[in-house]
This record gives sequence, structure tokens and C-alpha cells, in this order.
Amino acid sequence: MKLIESELYQTEKIFKEFLENISSGVAIYETTDNGETFKINEMNKAGLANCQVSREEIIGKNLIKVFPNVAEFGVIDSLRRVWKTGKPEHFPTALYQDDRVYGWIEMYIYKLPSEKVVTIFKTQTKLVEVQENFKKKVEFEKAIATISSRFVNPDDIDKAINLSLKDIGILSQASRSYVFLFNDDNITMSNTHEWCAENVKSQIEEIKDVPIDAFPWSINKIKKGEILNIENVEDLLPEASAEKTEFLREDIKSLLFLPLKIGENISGFIGFDNVRAQERWSEDDLNLLKISSEIIGNALKRIKTERELEELNKALKNIVGERTRKLQESENEKTAILESLLEHIVYQTIDNTIIYVNKAAADSVNLMPEQLIGRKCYQVWNNREEPCEGCPVLLSLKTNQPAINEMTTPDGRIWYVAGIPVRDKDNNIIGVVESTLNITEKKTAEQKVKKSEEKYRKAYYQANLYRDIFAHDINNILQNISSSVELSSLYLNDPDKLHTIKELYDIVDEQVNRAKKLISNVRKITELDEAEIILEKMDVNRILNNAIEFLQSSFQTRNINIQINTPTKRNYVYANNLLLDVFENLLINAVRHNNKSKIEITIDISKEEKGGKNYIKMEFKDNGVGISDYRKQIIFERGARKSQKSKGMGLGLSLVKKIIEIYLGDIWVEERVKGDYTHGSIFVVLIPTNS
Repeated sequence: MKLIESELYQTEKIFKEFLENISSGVAIYETTDNGETFKINEMNKAGLANCQVSREEIIGKNLIKVFPNVAEFGVIDSLRRVWKTGKPEHFPTALYQDDRVYGWIEMYIYKLPSEKVVTIFKTQTKLVEVQENFKKKVEFEKAIATISSRFVNPDDIDKAINLSLKDIGILSQASRSYVFLFNDDNITMSNTHEWCAENVKSQIEEIKDVPIDAFPWSINKIKKGEILNIENVEDLLPEASAEKTEFLREDIKSLLFLPLKIGENISGFIGFDNVRAQERWSEDDLNLLKISSEIIGNALKRIKTERELEELNKALKNIVGERTRKLQESENEKTAILESLLEHIVYQTIDNTIIYVNKAAADSVNLMPEQLIGRKCYQVWNNREEPCEGCPVLLSLKTNQPAINEMTTPDGRIWYVAGIPVRDKDNNIIGVVESTLNITEKKTAEQKVKKSEEKYRKAYYQANLYRDIFAHDINNILQNISSSVELSSLYLNDPDKLHTIKELYDIVDEQVNRAKKLISNVRKITELDEAEIILEKMDVNRILNNAIEFLQSSFQTRNINIQINTPTKRNYVYANNLLLDVFENLLINAVRHNNKSKIEITIDISKEEKGGKNYIKMEFKDNGVGISDYRKQIIFERGARKSQKSKGMGLGLSLVKKIIEIYLGDIWVEERVKGDYTHGSIFVVLIPTNS
């Protein structure tokens, strides 16, 4: 009898030690009033840490007294149901918050034979935050792509700006977002565009033609290109008293201003504020405002240039028509008028011989007007010995009508060129007036807007791809963890199953490591899409040994034998730190996709010359399940999987392929036994030994 009691005591002791040291929180409750209220009977260390309490504060106390918001949280109803029915329940991840505790918690609830109720819970706060950050990043990139697309040939620039202000205001949870532009007199400024959240008062009509010097502190900073990130308006220093008074008048609690450039000049600012509460604007908010400022600034510059060009074009046509008539009446009057123009005016014969240029045209090539007389226009401006292709002067002579085209000179400048035939009194063409206007700046602005749109459209599509892959694999991982937790909870009261619980715990630990690796792969493959890669001389043997150590520590329960065959102790290639990820991915796959009791991995290292270049060749040979011919064709594609039940990391081999291509190397897979893929695989990696 004493022996049985001793064994029971030891079993209970082991069970308590196990509960006390598992990573999940465990709490035991009892009720003395038929489930109306629950007292906390016990809680392990992980539970106390998650709930931010001590045993003295909670043991024997009413659950609602310790955690006042559990009723609204919903767990009280679940406890009552489990206590009454005896059926276990899963309480999905939800946010609990009171004056002391904040966190996202997932919970499993069971009834014990002793009529007590036990909950196994774990905080999911970090996972939820990662998901929310990823969601915000996708929304950020989608907003930028949307904003960029609006400014590609917009029908209404003001509408496009206001819609974009709405997008950035909603995404940043601001009360107002707006644009201020300095007026042409550079003495006053106006609130030109604005978006307001619901129930937030508009200020745009009240802030028109405001003197710039009325707010010297903020405007001086804006003109210097500085960013104003004010968390609390009340904390503004005395030198910003004018700004403080105005901000308080508008009920502003915090704000963020960023200089707005139109071309190379700071022409105002873009910003948003919060009238509901103080807020420290995040780096994402700042980046959103920076990119939006650049897009809107480029669009305003382009629109301004186009309007100026349109006005100049209209004026040019009128001027040229008027000047042409006067040329026929008076050479002196022609000279006086044309010399006063800033546009390049060239009068030439029907064979392109220059007979007159104005000062602006001569100045463009640093010559005097008389030095150009008698020369061909294409010789002077394009260094050619024959007329330029697409020349509007030749086209006007051919069609007997004015012609317009854009031309690029050898120095890279872009010109708006018009050719206008000149007729005598008998309506015969006797020459052509060529007028040109430099539109290089306008074209540059258009190219920037186009590149910006392409960049953020690509970012949006990539974000969707990574989201789909990440969602699929993380669901598999969470399912494995959930199944292990459910099984372990069923075995808690069975001493004979303690070794099984340990095995289930190891599975949970392995799945957590898989999740970390998945997140790392998503981050790294994104960095490879965007970053500038710098390669350096690295020792393959050293990095390979580090990867092997990581593999053995990650799979301590597997019987793994790894043999390296290398002719030298050191083998150098040109790579970077991502080479470790290549080796880890290949080795981990060799273990995960192997159902044999003893895993055999052989790594043969040799030197090879191919196409006049020297390489280090590495062959990773395993005795795993192998890869079919069909899978060989797609295994390195991003997002490739065996099936919906695949245990692969999704991004692993696509990441390996991407890294090896950056090294200007190659990777492929072969059968370990030719003609029968089921005997294992050989992954062959080639990396150059020279930079």
C-alpha cells in the first residue's frame, strides 16, 4: 500500500512539475454555486507570466475580481458550458484588456473528473501584431499604387489630389490631411486641398492667402526641407507661439508636416493632423507622406509645365503668325520683334539653309546669330550632315501645313519643335519658320511618375504573392500546433502518457521554428527583390559546418549521418551571408523529406571549369523520398508545392534559386540512382570562385 502511495506521490509530483514548466498557461477553477462564479484554484508559471499576476494575488479569488473584463471577453460563458456539459471547448484568439493586462489569447477549456475546470491558454499577441503589420504593409503598398495610378494623365488633378489625401488620411487614421501651397507672390499661402474624417470640421475655406511670415517658426523649417512631427501641440516652445495658437484654434492635438517640392523648389507642404487625441506618427506614416508628397509634387510640376507649354504654344502660334506677316512688310520690324522672344526662332530656306536666327536660338549653341547664317539647321543643333528623321520643318514643306514634333539633341535635351511654312503674296512657299521650346524638365517629370507607378504596382503584386504563400504555410503550422495541444490536454491526467506529451511538445517546438524560418524567408526574398547585393570572398567549408551544426541541433531526435568529401580544407567562392540560408534549406529538406530511420547525407565538394569560368561544385546527396520528374521542373519556382498538404516551407527552394542566381551560379536536382527517383536526390550547386 505504501509502495502504491509512493508511486502515486511521485506521479503527481512529476505531473505538477510538467504543468509548472510547460510554455502554455494552465489555470484550474472550481465553482461552489453551480457555475455562477468561478474561483481560481491553481495557475502555473507560464499562466502567471501571461496574466501579469502572482499566486498570492489570485489563488482562491473570484475570477471576475482578478480580471474584471472576463465577462465581456466571453470566457465566463465558455467555462459555464464546459462545467455543465463536460464537453471541451476551444476559445478562439481574442483580445483581452483591462487596466493591468493587455494581450491576444487563445484558450482550450476542459472539465476534470474532480468537477473542476481547467484552461490551457497561450498569448498570441506577437502573431496578431505580425499579421496586422503585414496587413498594414499590403494596404500601404496598395494605397501607393492607387495614388500613383491616379496621376497618370488625370482628367481632374484637384480631384486626384483630394482622393489621394483621403487614402493617406484613412490609412494613417488621421483627422485631416491637406496640401498647402505658397502663392505666386511668395508672401502668402493657401490651403488648396483637404480631406476630413467624419465629424471633423473643415478648415480649407478659412485658410486662404494667409501671410507666410505669420508662422515664421514652422515655415522656416519647411523651407529648409525639415519635417515637423509634433506629438503634442501643448508642448510647443515659445518661439512657436503663433503656430500653437492657430493649431489650438483648429483643435489640433498632434500633426505631421512634410515639405512639398514642385520640381526643385519647395512650394508648400503636405501633412495630416489629429484632433481627437495626441499621437506620435509612425515611420510608416512618414514614409506614406514622403512618397505621396513626391507623387503629388511631380504631378503638379507636370501639370504646371503642360499648362505653361499649352499657353506658350498658343502664344507661339499667334506670335509666329503675326511676326510672319510683319516679316513680309518690314525686315527691321521683324528683327526687333523676334530678338525680344525667349523662344528659339529660326527662319530657313526650303533646303534648310539658315537665313535668320534670333538671339535665344544663337545663345543655345553659344554662338552669335551671324555665325549661323548660311549653315544647315541639322548641322548646328544635331551635328548631322543630313536632315533629322521626323523633322517637322521637312514635314511642313511636304504637307504645306504647320507641323509639330518632339526632337532630342545629342546633348540629351528634348525640344518641342514646330515648322510653319512662309508664303509669298502668290501663296508660294518661300521658306519655313522653325520655333523650338525646351521641354526636358516636363519629360523628366513624366518619366518619374511612370517609374513610380510601375514600382508600386510591382510592390502590390509581390505583396499579394507573399501573402498567399505565407497564409497557406502558416495555417499548416498552426494546425499542427493546435492538434498537438489538443492531444496533450487529453493525456494530462494519464501518467502513462507523459512521454507522449513530451513528444507532442517537441512537435510544437519544431512548428514554432518552422514559422520563424518561414517569416525569415519571406523577409529575405523581399530584400533580394529590392536590395543591392555586395559579394565577398567566403570559405564554403566554414559556412557548411555552421549549417550542419544548426541542422543537428534542430533535429536532435533524428539519426542523421553527414559525410563531407573535399579535396582541400578551404574552398573559396564569391557570395554573401545568405549562403548559410542556401545550405540550411538544402540540408533541412534532406531531413524533412526522409522517412528512413537513419538519414544519410553525403556532400561532395570539387572544382569545375565551365564556359571559361572556375566554380566550386557541391553535390548534396540524400537517401530521402526523392523528387519526381514533374516536380523537378517546378521545384525551384516561387510558391511551388507538392499539394495542399505539403510540409515544405513554400519559399525555401525559390529563395535558394534566387540567391544562387545572384552569385551568377547555378543549381539543379538529379536522381541519386539514375532512372529511379525513389532512392533519393542529388542537389548540385555551382558557385563562381572569382568576383
